[in-house]
Amino acid sequence: MDVSEELGSNGLRCRPGDLAKIVFSTDPLLLGRIVLVEAWGRHGRWDVTLMGEPTFGLEFGTLRPLITNKTSFRDSSLQPLNSFRHSTADNLVLLDSPVRLVIGSALR
Repeated sequence: MDVSEELGSNGLRCRPGDLAKIVFSTDPLLLGRIVLVEAWGRHGRWDVTLMGEPTFGLEFGTLRPLITNKTSFRDSSLQPLNSFRHSTADNLVLLDSPVRLVIGSALR
């Protein structure tokens, strides 16, 4: 599929609620990690939550060190996983399937 065919009407590949794979990062340890796309951030990047273990990084703007699951990425750095769609705060829905994966409060 051509990249232009993957773009939404706003020119972005990802949408809030999508699961996506990190395909470009200055931190090679983040390549291939899965994220939950939350919202379009104030720095022209998607605010995302890393699935699984947190990562070490530097805070945007202040460059203070931090360990977090929250970060941000450019749209071009993420590849949406079209077979998954986030539906509520605690559920992931596998599209075209009756299977429902539960995350969040069920795992706490």
